[in-house]
Amino acid sequence: MKRIVPILLLFLLLVGCKGALSDEYVFVTEHVAPFAVKETTQETTEAPEEASMPVAASARDICLIIQKMICEGREEGQILLPQYGENSVSELSVEDLNNLIKTMRENDPLYVYAMHQDSFSYKLTQTGSDTVLSVSFKLRLTAQEVQNIQTDLFGNAMSKIYEALNEHRSSFTIQVSGYKDKDIAAMLDDYILQNPDQVVEAPEISVTVFPSNGGSMRVLDFLFAYKDNTPAVLQAHKIQTIRFLDVTQTQITAAKTAQETVDALYRQLVSPSGYENDPEATVYSLATKESSNSRVMASVVRYLCEKAGWNCEIIGGMLEGESWYWNRLLVEGQWLYFDLQSAGRKPEPDPPLLRSAEEMRGYAWDHERFPEAETPVQDPNGPSLTEPTQTQETATLPDPTEMPVISEGEAPTEPVSTEPTEPVSSAEEEPETTEIGTDVP
Repeated sequence: MKRIVPILLLFLLLVGCKGALSDEYVFVTEHVAPFAVKETTQETTEAPEEASMPVAASARDICLIIQKMICEGREEGQILLPQYGENSVSELSVEDLNNLIKTMRENDPLYVYAMHQDSFSYKLTQTGSDTVLSVSFKLRLTAQEVQNIQTDLFGNAMSKIYEALNEHRSSFTIQVSGYKDKDIAAMLDDYILQNPDQVVEAPEISVTVFPSNGGSMRVLDFLFAYKDNTPAVLQAHKIQTIRFLDVTQTQITAAKTAQETVDALYRQLVSPSGYENDPEATVYSLATKESSNSRVMASVVRYLCEKAGWNCEIIGGMLEGESWYWNRLLVEGQWLYFDLQSAGRKPEPDPPLLRSAEEMRGYAWDHERFPEAETPVQDPNGPSLTEPTQTQETATLPDPTEMPVISEGEAPTEPVSTEPTEPVSSAEEEPETTEIGTDVP
């Protein structure tokens, strides 16, 4: 009997439950996949309408709309003018449009600088009671380039320009507020001289200042042209140069007197075979003892002496009719001069001696700018003036906005303003670039 029950159950399974059970207990449902897509009779959503024409109720509104176009990389567009200030839009004149560009040039020069010369034109069209202003121009900068340009105070901007030099960039543009009428060429030249550990190859520099005639807001556009070296190569040269300067520094610091310091500098910096005065020499070529010139040598000497605690300066002037650089140390209130590049000239280099100004025969310089004697206040408990004064390890640069002016560069000019329906023109010119040289003291 026990064996019959399992056989009966197996039989029921084989013939199917439906045949054995009543239909009222059977539930059949439609199978729906968990992520099945069902058909719908909902109508397709229509494409959104195009953005409406921007509306300008004032001159400033027009400026802001044009700025937005530039930031988006658009070179033409239309602006609805239901009202122009307190006047009817029909009275919008050439002078009004010229004033718009003038306002942008003074308050937001970046957007005017982004346009090509003579490229701004406009046209007025009456549409019922309103007027449409159609504008067009050509851009010299891409939308991304415009958006990447920062605005900063003049002093902060100069620090960022120095940083661009340190990073071996090929170009750098910044908009500055609170612009000060400084000789930027001289400031960059001085920075390169004071920082041979950062700028191991001085590039050819050109700078455009826009607008050139007035305004506290300016655009500074720099181009840095290096020889054939890439940023990666320059960075490798910089690392090698810093190592060389650090090793040399240990030898200079061990010197006790001014003459011992000069002798140590000579041993570390001058090749046994001497140097020709190579105008294309760099700090890196001096570090590898391949080539040198008076400017590079004087720059490295000042850097090492200051790190060792000496008060050292670079003198720029003439040597026998040739542009030349050399150094001087302050010893017991008296400036003593030496010229490592001249002493290390081929074919017979000879260690230099510290000399007074009267003994510097053949040299010519501005004695008013570089007085021959200074008497610092001596602390009776302090170190002897015949030995270097231990100062902070790294020399501090002066405030960029207070640095002395060495030479004046030519101020660039600015783009022209506007005329109706035709490209705008005026007496103003396209901004010119000023090249910054490094061969004039």
